[in-house]
Amino acid sequence: MKKMMSLLIGLLLTASIFSQTTEAEDDLRAKLKATDSGWKTGGVVNVNFSQAAFSSNWPSGGTNSMTLTSLVNIFANYSDGANVWDNTLELGYGFSKIDTEDLVKSDDKIDLTSKYGRQAFSHWYYAALFNFKSQMTPTEVEGITTSEFLNPGTVLFAIGMDYKPSDRLTAFISPVTYRAVITKDDTDGDLGGYMRVVYKQPLMENVKFETKAEAFSNYDENPQNLYITWDNLLAMKVNQYISANVTFSLINQPGMKVVYKEVLGIGLTYVF
Repeated sequence: MKKMMSLLIGLLLTASIFSQTTEAEDDLRAKLKATDSGWKTGGVVNVNFSQAAFSSNWPSGGTNSMTLTSLVNIFANYSDGANVWDNTLELGYGFSKIDTEDLVKSDDKIDLTSKYGRQAFSHWYYAALFNFKSQMTPTEVEGITTSEFLNPGTVLFAIGMDYKPSDRLTAFISPVTYRAVITKDDTDGDLGGYMRVVYKQPLMENVKFETKAEAFSNYDENPQNLYITWDNLLAMKVNQYISANVTFSLINQPGMKVVYKEVLGIGLTYVF
């Protein structure tokens, strides 16, 4: 757990260092483009497909397989200098099929975040954040439904401070957070502390990196044991519609082993 905390702290410090080098540039850009205040909207839709087929006498052997993954990421952000309101919606869905086996769902997520901030001083904002996570379709294992929409679902309300020196970095820290896990039979709510860091960095032309880390500490039950999620995206644009993406996600929950997911995909992308 100490390693996980060190990782999150290191991520925040690294992002802060990078942001300092571009702070003056971003401030100048903001002054020159003051007319850009107001709503900014956009998003990206990405679909990746891979397939492999082998004849029965292929010398090296092999297993027929098919995989499809999709991602929708849209945003609507408002700013007038003193007020900032950021809204993002991430939808992910994917499945795979190996040989004659049934389709298996490999990804299914809904992640909605809305954050409002009122400038306090410099790049710091008094802020409130709402987050909702769930999945779209039922998950079945050996004919038994193990999860479905809102079973479980997670709702989080947080009040705190947001450090936002530029559009590339935001670090939200809340000592007052309510987190509720919704299931079909019950709703379990906890009071705790929460941190959310999002950092975006262009690495070179047509190559961008984005990382998002979240941590929640339950004040009532072993606050040193953190609920941690960490999502990373490396996006490489080939042309207007073709792209390659690498995603890596990690989840750590108290009492459970750390789990992770890595996906490499080449497919179609539409940006709007």
